[in-house]
Amino acid sequence: MYSEEVREKRHQERNVQTRLLRHRNPAETEELRTLNQAAFGANRKIKVAEDARSKQGRRPNTEERETEDGLRRVVEQYGRRRDEINAATTERLNKEAEQKERERQAKNKEKEEKWKREEADKKRKEAEKQAAKAKKEAEKKRKRDPKSKSRSPGEQDRWGNYVNKVEKGESSRGGQRR
Repeated sequence: MYSEEVREKRHQERNVQTRLLRHRNPAETEELRTLNQAAFGANRKIKVAEDARSKQGRRPNTEERETEDGLRRVVEQYGRRRDEINAATTERLNKEAEQKERERQAKNKEKEEKWKREEADKKRKEAEKQAAKAKKEAEKKRKRDPKSKSRSPGEQDRWGNYVNKVEKGESSRGGQRR
């Protein structure tokens, strides 16, 4: 029947119209309803007059032409006003969508910055933890090593022996005194 493109285009147009109808304010809707009824009536009158003339096989006289022109202006007025309202509604919806998008992007940026701060804090805490662990291990190792020079003079090892005693004639740093 119809090609896929035509069907898709009609669906898109219908979706746009439905969206516009849903978001139009009530006063505009009422105004368009009134204009639509007038335009519908005008179109009907034009069609009836044209059908009657075609059956008679004659052309419209001046009075009929003026009447039909007036009716066509009513139809055009409805079309123009509908387009204006649709354009205004579309513009308003687009502005609202842009505003929402800006807010969403700001919120996402804020979340991302918060996440980065949290990650940096986690890494810093982990580094501090590792440093404390390394320091503790070094302290344990130093205490276990009986030959370690890092102990203070006269300190006992774990068997109770004094290590790093300062002998006579030596400085506490292990060098020979002169």
